[in-house]
Amino acid sequence: MSVALIAAAFGMVHVTRTRNVAPEKVTHSAQEPTLPALQMPYRLMLSDEAEGITIDPGNLHDLAGTIDLDPENPTIFLTVQWKSLPPDGAHRFAKLTLEPAGKPTIEHVFDAPGDIDDLFELPLQTSAE
Repeated sequence: MSVALIAAAFGMVHVTRTRNVAPEKVTHSAQEPTLPALQMPYRLMLSDEAEGITIDPGNLHDLAGTIDLDPENPTIFLTVQWKSLPPDGAHRFAKLTLEPAGKPTIEHVFDAPGDIDDLFELPLQTSAE
C-alpha cells in the first residue's frame, strides 16, 4: 500500500509540476561567488490520495527525485491539493524524507486540516561544511 502511495506521489509530482523557462541571458557579477546546489534525494509519503502536488525548492530547477537547494538558504515549498475533503476534524499529512550526502536523514511532516501549502527551512548545519 505504501509503495503504491509513493509511486502515485512521484507520478503526480512528475505530471503536475510546472515547467519554468530560464531567462535567455543571465549575467553574474565577477564578485558574486556561485555555490553549487545541494542535490538531495527525497521521498514524500501522503496520508491520502492527492489531486495535485507541487514541491518547489524556490529556484528554477526541475524536480526528478533530487532537489537542488540553495546552499545559503535551503528551503522547500510544498503544496498538496487533496482529491477529497478530510472528515470533520481530521488532518492530512505529507511526510518528506531528505537524504543529504554524508549526513543524517532528515524527516519533516507537513500537517493541515485541508490542503497543504507550507515551507520547510532545512537546518543550516545540513548545508554548511
